[in-house]
Amino acid sequence: MMCVTPNESKSILLTWLRVFELSGSMIAPVLLGASALSACASSGAEAPRAVRSDGASKSPMSAASRPQGATVPESSEAAPVRFEDGLTWEATLQAALTRHPELKAAQAELDALSSDIETAGLRPNPSINLQVEDAGASGGGYTGPNGGQTTLMVTHTLERGGKRTARQEYSQAQRSAAQAALIVRSQAVISEARGRFLAALSSQEQLQVQRDLLAQLETFYQAVTSRVEAGKASGVDQQQLALLTTHARLEVQAAEAHARTARLQLAQLWDGRVEFDRVEGDWPAAAAPPALEQLLNRWTDSPGRARIESELAISSAAVQSAESSTRQDWDLFAGFRRREQTNDWTATFGFDIPIPVFNGGLSALEAARARRRQSIHQSEATLREAHRELNRIHGALSNSFATLDALEGGALDGAKWLYQSVREGYAQGRFELLQVIEAQKSYFELIARHRQAQIDHHSAWAELEGLLGEAFSGPEQ
Repeated sequence: MMCVTPNESKSILLTWLRVFELSGSMIAPVLLGASALSACASSGAEAPRAVRSDGASKSPMSAASRPQGATVPESSEAAPVRFEDGLTWEATLQAALTRHPELKAAQAELDALSSDIETAGLRPNPSINLQVEDAGASGGGYTGPNGGQTTLMVTHTLERGGKRTARQEYSQAQRSAAQAALIVRSQAVISEARGRFLAALSSQEQLQVQRDLLAQLETFYQAVTSRVEAGKASGVDQQQLALLTTHARLEVQAAEAHARTARLQLAQLWDGRVEFDRVEGDWPAAAAPPALEQLLNRWTDSPGRARIESELAISSAAVQSAESSTRQDWDLFAGFRRREQTNDWTATFGFDIPIPVFNGGLSALEAARARRRQSIHQSEATLREAHRELNRIHGALSNSFATLDALEGGALDGAKWLYQSVREGYAQGRFELLQVIEAQKSYFELIARHRQAQIDHHSAWAELEGLLGEAFSGPEQ
């Protein structure tokens, strides 16, 4: 089983942060998390070999964070990759993280914000002003270009109030928020990938169950036909069983369609250029959820909480920027002036100071402060919503675990034994067909309930991982 203990989960999160500090890229730590999810995978089976759609073999990659036996190209123009032996959990994570368009867009935005930080630290450009005065007149001594004066000045804006620092801090806060948002979205993609992978696995297993049921009914139908021909059973039993067999064939067709839809929905998580006919993996063992208080404490260190803090930092930086805007900038200028008549050069200098008569920036400052208060209240609402979600997920995990524990504790085995015993007893004339049908119905209903409990349980785990940003478990290979 692929599993990560709470201590290992903490170590994974710290590793993410170290990688982020060194590289500045948020895709790298997410890939580490994906690799950790599959660290406990069984290595006994031969790794599936990826084959391009044109039939050419694709050599396996050796990187630990990549799925064995497959290369998932990052470019959307790359040739499709086909998994002839089925799509594994590792390959699913790799494809989702490297091919998801929203993650690519978020990474591009992160690159743009890095450039914005550099731009925010730049000072205003100086300007050059060339002015020719008294170049022509109606008469007197100012006629012609030689009668005027030429002035060349350099003007530079002196920023006051810490505007440059405020711009830098605001840009850095925006980038930090984008980083946190990318981590949150990446965790959501991992959670969604896990849910869709398990849905495809469930539909695949359900199809096999329906096929097994159909095969059993067809075999049983032959046995009932022999009893009818021997006069040991009524023809009504034969007709009733024929109807059940027809119904089972329809269920197989429906299960096939459902399995195809589940695979399509899984492929839609990325660009769909990873082709497969089945998924490969087993259900991870069910696990009791941690205590609710422990989950609430873990959320304080989650990417979601970091995102809230970064949004608050943006609003605070916006207030600082608005405060700096209340200090008016000065324009300083200096240059030379040449008088054509006397061929003299003189120095000129001065400054321009705006007079904040109509707009001193106070309204913008009040708006920024109001938005900061809004961010504070919004963060409180987000915190409460996260606590409600943790309560809901904890309840779903507890209920589904109790159901699985009861079913796997003997209920399924007991129902299977009863079904087989009644079928054998019917062949010996000790039971009626109706009893066989009831035993069969009870057994397969328990199978369906067990599968639904598995989906509910592991979907809740996937939600929890997405909310906390921690890897707890994943599908076994």
